[in-house]
Amino acid sequence: MYKVRNLGHRARRRLRACLVIAGVVAGLGVVGPATASAAGNVCDFSIENTDNVVGDEVKAKVLQEGGNGDEIFMVVGGNLLPQSGTVQFPTAGTAKPASAFGPITTVRFSDGALSFKFVEDDPIENDRISPKNAFFACEPQSGTLQLVGAGAQYEVEAVVRVVA
Repeated sequence: MYKVRNLGHRARRRLRACLVIAGVVAGLGVVGPATASAAGNVCDFSIENTDNVVGDEVKAKVLQEGGNGDEIFMVVGGNLLPQSGTVQFPTAGTAKPASAFGPITTVRFSDGALSFKFVEDDPIENDRISPKNAFFACEPQSGTLQLVGAGAQYEVEAVVRVVA
């Protein structure tokens, strides 16, 4: 971990998040900005099981709010997951199934790249745990996202399928 001194608390936290943002494992590419895919492709992004352990599709490794728990939502291509409210992660190690984020956890896109944000909800200012400019290319990919930022660490299992 980098040591950051002589900066305010928020500035240190944001700089640390930028320095520590993790890459992605298992072949799932979410580093922005994505290059355009082949013209005319239509893809589905979904949060789903990729590791044969059902029910752990989104997992808190380190909480942003420590002992208070985190309230998480995602913005995928402009769509809120869940559609209203947040998903509670009371302790580090808490795992939630994709269904915790609502009945619809698949987003269709066709413009070559899908934007992705993973956010911890706060009363004053929300904290983004995903990279600032994260995009998924419209190409087959599957794996576990390693998201690190704002003092938190999460894993999200996701798949992108070309459907047309």
